[in-house]
Amino acid sequence: HAIFSRNRKDSPDSFIFFLYGGIGDVILTLPLINSISSLGSTYVLCDRRICALKFLFPDTVNFIIYDKEALLFNTKKLRNKLHGINPVFIQTSPIFEAYLIGRLLRVNRSIGTILDFSHISSIGFKMETSIIETKSRIDTYNKIYTKIREEFDFLESPLELSYRLTREFKVIFNEFNNNYIVISPMKSEQWKMGKMDISQYARIADYFVKKYNYKVIFVGSKSERRHIESIIKITSEVGIMNLAGRTNIEDLASILYHSKFVIANDNGIAHLSAYLDLKILVMYMFSDPKVY
Repeated sequence: HAIFSRNRKDSPDSFIFFLYGGIGDVILTLPLINSISSLGSTYVLCDRRICALKFLFPDTVNFIIYDKEALLFNTKKLRNKLHGINPVFIQTSPIFEAYLIGRLLRVNRSIGTILDFSHISSIGFKMETSIIETKSRIDTYNKIYTKIREEFDFLESPLELSYRLTREFKVIFNEFNNNYIVISPMKSEQWKMGKMDISQYARIADYFVKKYNYKVIFVGSKSERRHIESIIKITSEVGIMNLAGRTNIEDLASILYHSKFVIANDNGIAHLSAYLDLKILVMYMFSDPKVY
């Protein structure tokens, strides 16, 4: 199939993404998906947690929800939901699961970080594997987009991937008059080294309440609520709130959007804030800022 596809020049009529990973990983792919959706029908395979980000995507993107536990056994059902004669599978992560899903969906042409994050490879394309001379995920996705346009003679490629953030977010706390900042002190459980001691976050919160009279909102998931409570207990100022586990992702985006600025570890909150084009201070305790 791949050899046959390589000898064809048919422009793809649909594009397929398999989103796997954390919220931050998915948000990094948003500009690429936005831009690709202008070239043809775009399908995003994701779990229900990721589907909660649907409000950030263009309306033209089709979401197909999969069950992670039974994913490998349901590819036939997922394949029946895909439309298009000449689809392309776009691999934004080199994990083996993504490669396997593309093969099980019987999509003959694939492009992306199939081998690793340092190469753009393809299956069923005429293009050769190319080395990526950057650590930046956004730069990498931009190169994938450019390769697709060059391969199929699409119109001239724009200089940057499209963000398409056109919506207005509702105000959640009218009484705060936008006079608050947001702090996200968390990192995924598997990254226990990716955060500071709780006393440091408490000092940051106290500083902005005392010096600037800002309210401070701590955000996170339900599992992070107890940890944030331990931070707030050692603060000395009032006007500090714990919303961990009390918002859905769309309300959280609204809270971030109307804040003065955001302070976050390298986590999903940081990536969402960056996508919303907010003022943000990201603390990289061990990961590489050049990547993100």
